[in-house]
Amino acid sequence: MEEGRSAKRLAARLAGALFAVCVAAASTPAAEPAGPAERIAAANLPLAVVIFGTRTDTGASVQSSGCVVDPGGLVLTTAHQIGGVDELRGKTADGRAFALTPEVVDEALDFSLLRADARFDGAVAVGSSASLRVGAPLFSLSTPLNLEFSLVSGLVSSLDRTYRSVPVFQAEMNTSPGSSGAPVFDARGALVGIVLGRLNDQPWMTVVLPVDTLRPTLERFGAGRSGVPAGAQEDAELVPEPGITDVELWALEAYNAGVRAAACADKARMYEKAVRLLPAFFEAWFNLGLARAACGDPDGAAAAYESARKLRPEAIAPLRNLGLLRLAAGDTGGALECFGEAARLSPEDARLRNDFGVALQRAERHAEAADAFRECLRITPGHAPAMYNLAVSLLACGQEEAARRAFAAYLERFPDAPEADSIRALTGAGPGDQEQDR
Repeated sequence: MEEGRSAKRLAARLAGALFAVCVAAASTPAAEPAGPAERIAAANLPLAVVIFGTRTDTGASVQSSGCVVDPGGLVLTTAHQIGGVDELRGKTADGRAFALTPEVVDEALDFSLLRADARFDGAVAVGSSASLRVGAPLFSLSTPLNLEFSLVSGLVSSLDRTYRSVPVFQAEMNTSPGSSGAPVFDARGALVGIVLGRLNDQPWMTVVLPVDTLRPTLERFGAGRSGVPAGAQEDAELVPEPGITDVELWALEAYNAGVRAAACADKARMYEKAVRLLPAFFEAWFNLGLARAACGDPDGAAAAYESARKLRPEAIAPLRNLGLLRLAAGDTGGALECFGEAARLSPEDARLRNDFGVALQRAERHAEAADAFRECLRITPGHAPAMYNLAVSLLACGQEEAARRAFAAYLERFPDAPEADSIRALTGAGPGDQEQDR
């Protein structure tokens, strides 16, 4: 009995260390480009990176593409383009050059994070590949055939492809040597993947590694902080359609002013004006929730999200954000309701499963929480928060040996995790036996 209580106390000390969610707005360019391609180029061109290096065996020069995912100096690209390459260096569109060193190289999934000896003014906004549909427009900034910083466009042509044993999606988008690692954006300018290569060597058939596959690693390094389910970051400016009424136009103008505003209070004021003029304006209600939350008004944010939900009950983003607010406020039952419904609406979104599991942990329903984390790991193997949280839940259930194995598996995959030393000290777990509880 005392051993069971001890395990629960230990679990309580470890619980929730990785569950940190930040809902950030995508950066908005100062100018007002007319179309999505122009907006995407304006926002992301300064964050595109050309990567150079020299092959160790042949001395040949290599060149690939990447993008900044954290202002502190993290650059995302492929793994295959940096393997066996020395003297890695990068350059941005303004001519700024810097050295790069590998931080993470995942050869199985074919991506890497490189550490630059420089800081950047921003980072790409991270979206969700789970929201993509066949036919959706795509844009990429790459270096095809040594043509630095070229904007190319295309569309999603298939969501169900495997490339070198890795699940990918297929894009009808022209790519050439040098495009590997290039960021791929949706129509809102959010990162949805990186270019891996060409399917069957056809230059117009590009395979893209989904950003949701990368998210656990990005989150572990504090990168991709705008990474939330589709639509959970502030929308870009909207273009008026022909034939709209004066009231609709005024509401749209207020909305766009809110997007451009820098201060959360100014954003909130503009979005409030938009919904007064047009009460059925879903995007304005949602962005109002973001603005109020940023201003420290969780009750006002919750009310705005509820209004957005009434307009679009199937929308995931306001439901998830409402769940996060309820969880932060200690309303575990309300959080469970939100996350459970969100997971039902989007059953293959791994983050929603992790959210649901964390809420179950807070409710001390640890066996159910463990099942939620296992489901998250089924969807996205190697999901860092779920791996950690599963171990905590197993420990709280009194399954100490299974918890030790789960912690060992986590440390094997993420040996440099900030909490690694604490895990080893408190549990005695270490890399080795990686068999997780089933």
